[in-house]
Amino acid sequence: MGNGPGCHKQRLHQRRIPRGASENAERHFPHRAWQCGAIAGAFWRCRSKVTAPQPGKITDSATVGTAIHQGGIIAKLESGGQTTEVRSPISGRLREFSVKAGQTIAAGDEIAMLDPGTDQVWEALRALYLIGRPEDIPAIQPYQRELPEVPDHVRKQAMATEQAIRERSK
Repeated sequence: MGNGPGCHKQRLHQRRIPRGASENAERHFPHRAWQCGAIAGAFWRCRSKVTAPQPGKITDSATVGTAIHQGGIIAKLESGGQTTEVRSPISGRLREFSVKAGQTIAAGDEIAMLDPGTDQVWEALRALYLIGRPEDIPAIQPYQRELPEVPDHVRKQAMATEQAIRERSK
């Protein structure tokens, strides 16, 4: 199996993991366990909230439903004659915009909510396959449904991830 673009979509973690493997992974690679936990938390339980870095007036914004890459511009904020670009912390899709063009906002005000992108969800599922716990299962299950917005490789990984978690928790 190659390592080129798109090849990751074929690699599903479906092999059997020995009992205690998740604890071993956490003990031997604590930084990795932390990263996986951060991935899971960021992309499962809550959408990514984008807030204003400073007070100002919204002069331009992306459209709801737009796919946005990490670092992509979500909005432009004008303050004191200077324009600040508000950028996306993750790749994903703009779920909702909380403010309107021309609206004045304070620092810390919510500007938008983002849904994670397919790649982030898939990587989080892979991480949870290795270190997920039974309490993660409700967050995994929505990705098991056959829906247009859930690609087949993500759906299959979600099913394999839930199965691995259930086997580890026996």
